Amino acid sequence: YHDTEANCCNYYCPWREFNLKTIDVSILESCNLNCTMCEYDHRKNDEMADYYFYILNAIKNHQLNKIYLTQVGEPFFYKRQTMEYLQRLTPNDTKEVIIVTNASLLTDADIELLAEIHKTVKMRFVISFDGITKTTYETQRVYSNYEKVMHNAIKLNEYGMLIGINYVVNDLTKSELITAYNYWMTLNPYIVFAGLPDAHYYDRMYNTPEFQELLRLQSAKKPC
Repeated sequence: YHDTEANCCNYYCPWREFNLKTIDVSILESCNLNCTMCEYDHRKNDEMADYYFYILNAIKNHQLNKIYLTQVGEPFFYKRQTMEYLQRLTPNDTKEVIIVTNASLLTDADIELLAEIHKTVKMRFVISFDGITKTTYETQRVYSNYEKVMHNAIKLNEYGMLIGINYVVNDLTKSELITAYNYWMTLNPYIVFAGLPDAHYYDRMYNTPEFQELLRLQSAKKPC
């Protein structure tokens, strides 16, 4: 990987050639949950994880604006490696890291450590949280714990690190969509609440009264 100019890998590196400032890295096929809408459920892929951390190290020292740890998979499934990587980051690597997570594996100690890292390199979190009641959430996000994730979300918000909620809208969660939106806006009006129609029946969810009401509320919201 690119630890120095003289010791560069031979792989094609677009962030160098095109002077990219934002890079999105996903940890595919590794997650601790078994969510009803996800095909990459409750599995690990160590070979993919090795490549994932290889890429993360390769993009260090490139003065990026943002690194996104997002898409399919749970970044904290390999928590030790992820936390160690985040601790090593400096402003010469990136100004900001945006992490999409189910937040179920974080502890108070983890969040306090992330808050310390946040003082040097901004740590921003988007939590995947469907439903607003324990029954709906735990039915959708199998193996997760409602109280723990809600606690972690509130704690991340207190440290100024929570910036978004991803809410998958399907037959199970649509009835709680507006209540959930109102709750998160009350907690922090600057949070970006993303209603994501379940990909298995996108059009049907998009056209439900609940989703259309969400769009109306969002359009009426004053810009942050």
